[in-house]
Amino acid sequence: MASYKLVFLLAMAGAITLVFDVLPSSGFEFFKTKKVSSDFILGSRLSGDRLILQKTIYRTAKSWKSISLRVSFNASKHVRITQVVAYDQKRNGKAAVVKLFKGGPGKQNITLKFKSRRGHGINYIVKVYGR
Repeated sequence: MASYKLVFLLAMAGAITLVFDVLPSSGFEFFKTKKVSSDFILGSRLSGDRLILQKTIYRTAKSWKSISLRVSFNASKHVRITQVVAYDQKRNGKAAVVKLFKGGPGKQNITLKFKSRRGHGINYIVKVYGR
């Protein structure tokens, strides 16, 4: 009977050691959220490109609802868009998702669609570059 208890205790000690080797070192990093940005970058800049438009897109959160928003940017007549950058201002992993809806680099206009998570708002700075 004593040998069964000894085998059981050794098996438990091995299992506990295995669990603590798998978990993070301090244990608290496991529960922290990662600081993830949702920056949106489309196209590329070359020398000679300039900032043609900049706008802050901000909508407050609504309880238990997601917010969907389409924003259009139009360049002047002889300017073509080369890059669009939407910088996430929340940086907590709960930012809105940005997708290209229409237009884009090589065109004179672009429409972006922003969709927030449920219960969260939208907070981005959008910069449009062109030549």
